[in-house]
Amino acid sequence: MVGQTETGHIFSLAFCYMEQENDDGCIWALQELKILFKPLRFPKVIITDYEPALKLVIELVFPSSIHNYCTWHISKTIIQNVCKYFQEDDGKDYQTSWSLLISYKST
Repeated sequence: MVGQTETGHIFSLAFCYMEQENDDGCIWALQELKILFKPLRFPKVIITDYEPALKLVIELVFPSSIHNYCTWHISKTIIQNVCKYFQEDDGKDYQTSWSLLISYKST
C-alpha cells in the first residue's frame, strides 16, 4: 500500500504478503493496517486495482473512506480488451489517442 501527500509525493505505507488473497486474509490485513492509524486519522480515499472482493472489505474495515479504482489498471485493461478492434494498426492509434486523453489536464 502506498500513500500520497497533498503535493503528489508517493511513499510506501505498508506491505503484506499473503499466501492466498481471500476475504478473510484481506480483512485481517486491513484491520492490522487500521491499528496503525490513529483512531480519527483513517484514509479519506483508498485506490486499488479492480478487485471486487477488496472493494467489499474496504467498505467493511474503512466505512468512512472513499474507494476508487486506479486509472493505470483501468487503462491497462481497456488497452488489452479494445486493441483487438484495431488490428490493422496493432492498436497504435488507439494507444496514442488513449495516452493523450488520460494525460490531458483541464484548466
